[in-house]
Amino acid sequence: MKNKRKILIFGLFLHIVLMLVFTIYTVWRFIDNSEFNYNNEMVVMSSSLQVKVIIFLLLTSATIVYSLYLMIRLIKNLEKDKIFNKENIKLMERIVRSLVVFSLLAILGISINGSFSIGFSRWSIQNGVLDFSGFNLNFSVFIMAILSIIIIIIAMVEVFKEGLNLKEENDLTV
Repeated sequence: MKNKRKILIFGLFLHIVLMLVFTIYTVWRFIDNSEFNYNNEMVVMSSSLQVKVIIFLLLTSATIVYSLYLMIRLIKNLEKDKIFNKENIKLMERIVRSLVVFSLLAILGISINGSFSIGFSRWSIQNGVLDFSGFNLNFSVFIMAILSIIIIIIAMVEVFKEGLNLKEENDLTV
């Protein structure tokens, strides 16, 4: 069991390193070349917009790296047989918060990019039911996966809270 946890910690650490390398490489490429293809036309990005995009990229990467770091801390606590304690609950709550921030940043990035859209070509009320004909929702599967992970972690937090309560009650029982 401990070998699996060490492999998991190594995988998370490797993911952090890869994320940092990817972020540095992307920022370097972005600074080196501010042109991009938009609707088959080459567009040069202004320096102020370039700075905003770089800050956005750094914030997004930082939230993922922070989440991975918290997960490593959580697994190390589990290795020490610290399972149902307040520190693990706080770590999981921080993971949820950082993933929520990441999701919001990703949704903002997708909406700015134009890949996120909600459109209604027609809507009407028929037989007391609101009908959206031509409803179009283009949403990233990636964001849905992150939101699902957030829900799972929230459920785990509740399980850990209940486990902590049971542990405390058991410790008081003689």
